[in-house]
Amino acid sequence: MGTAKRERQKANRARREEELARAAAKRRTTRLALLIGGGIIAVFVLVFVAGQFVGDDEPAPADTVVETDTTDVAGAAPDDATGDPTEDTTVVAEPGAQTGDSTSDDSDGS
Repeated sequence: MGTAKRERQKANRARREEELARAAAKRRTTRLALLIGGGIIAVFVLVFVAGQFVGDDEPAPADTVVETDTTDVAGAAPDDATGDPTEDTTVVAEPGAQTGDSTSDDSDGS
């Protein structure tokens, strides 16, 4: 059987080793959490950056709105069911569709 001093030394050493083990476990947990969190953030950044490079290079064409003025022509029947020939008609053209305005010089004149 050891002396009282020797028993205190053993108890203090055991307590110190337990504290070191707890601190090491806490460091491992913190490091693991930081690595996982950093990995998740890195994946989101990678997806965002890749999304900037992948996709359509041309802007999406907007719908073209062409307004036509309907005038009352003698003897002409009204176009709509209400019978009001003064009402304007709005036509929405498909993207890339011809609007009927030929302002370019692409025609060959025939």
